Amino acid sequence: MSNIETYWKKTTDVLKQDMNEITFDAFISPIIPIRYTDNLFIGSLNMGVVAYKDIIKKKYSDKINRALTEVFGRPMSFVFDDEISEENNEVKNQVNDNNIPVQRENGLISNYLFSNYIVGSSNNIAYAAAVAVADNPGEDDMYNPLFLYGGVGLGKTHLMHAIGNHVISCNPDAKVLYVSCEKFTTELVEAIRDKRTIEFKEKYRQLDLLLIDDVQFLSGKEAAQEEFFHTFNALFDAKKQIVMCSDRKPSEIQTLTDRLVSRMSKGLIFDIKSPDFETRTAILEKKAESKNIKIPSEILQYIAYTITSNIREMEGALNKIVIYAKFNNRIIDMELAEEVMKDVIKDNKANITVSYIQETVADFYKVSVDELLSKRRTKPLTIYRHIAMYLCRKLLEDSLEEIGEKFGGRDHSTVMNGCDKVCKLIETNEERAAEIKSIEKRIVGN
Repeated sequence: MSNIETYWKKTTDVLKQDMNEITFDAFISPIIPIRYTDNLFIGSLNMGVVAYKDIIKKKYSDKINRALTEVFGRPMSFVFDDEISEENNEVKNQVNDNNIPVQRENGLISNYLFSNYIVGSSNNIAYAAAVAVADNPGEDDMYNPLFLYGGVGLGKTHLMHAIGNHVISCNPDAKVLYVSCEKFTTELVEAIRDKRTIEFKEKYRQLDLLLIDDVQFLSGKEAAQEEFFHTFNALFDAKKQIVMCSDRKPSEIQTLTDRLVSRMSKGLIFDIKSPDFETRTAILEKKAESKNIKIPSEILQYIAYTITSNIREMEGALNKIVIYAKFNNRIIDMELAEEVMKDVIKDNKANITVSYIQETVADFYKVSVDELLSKRRTKPLTIYRHIAMYLCRKLLEDSLEEIGEKFGGRDHSTVMNGCDKVCKLIETNEERAAEIKSIEKRIVGN
């Protein structure tokens, strides 16, 4: 074990004496040690449980600090890596030496760059647009605003930060701000309460580049929509760049005013889909390389095969395997990977949905979900569509009507007919039967 792993192992041993097993497993086990200074111990959290961070800070930080102080023999405090800002120069200098991400005052995370963003068929167009915006922010109305949308953990936020970091590297004086929609709304509410709305407006309208994440949370917030509308217009009219991200395109965000939908749709809109198997594997290889981790390619492929729709969950699984191997003094092999991934597979089973099945089938046959749901009736697409319907019928409790509705509004007889054809196909075509079995294995994880 390295020094930091030894110290953390001793710290967790102390914590085990002061916590019950369930609490320890839920809130302490997922913590990943990163680095320590004279008085700070820096850790991260497996992506699958990032929602626990606030609970850990509020309820268990004192226990962790006491345990660290006991182990180190001097006062120590625990912090998460995303709490490190440029104001803490001592920590900033040390973490920069080790390529650990630093969150700047403008909200940008230092290691989200174009150079470490893996490009594949699912995101290549969005990536190209992001690069074009970063090279010439605000100069081309066709790229302003840039709106990126897609599911959780697919790399939208990475691209936003990469744009901001590139702009800053080319022009250190550029006024850049990354902010979540939730924070934008909270700041507005506080400004109204404290009668500081002029200060709020000035903060946002003097920017050269505004990166605003999770804009779907503007839904239902009339005051925030009104202020964002005017902020948008002020920046756009001044030829300043706006980049937005959401889990859906503007027209699908409920209760968003028509004029705001129109503004958001004024430039370019790109979706980022779930990465294919090759891209997922490449992402894991890059992640392992950045952490100087030597891990067999078959293990990376196993993770990429098991987790198909969320990059963060893949990275979390990789971290979990590495930490488990280190703390238990075991080599990383397929037996260990399968042991660690049991919980991930169990979670995947519990979260099987029509959309997940559609994505898995589309990924297997190298087509898009849009093609799968389209009205096109070419023979290959029709077969793939019927297979997806068959697996939905087999693995879910949804009715034929519910499945048909999620396949582009098709009726129940179409779904039933498709399922019947797949049943006959399984009986008569061994190759296709093997494919369907393989897809089902990906979905259920066993």
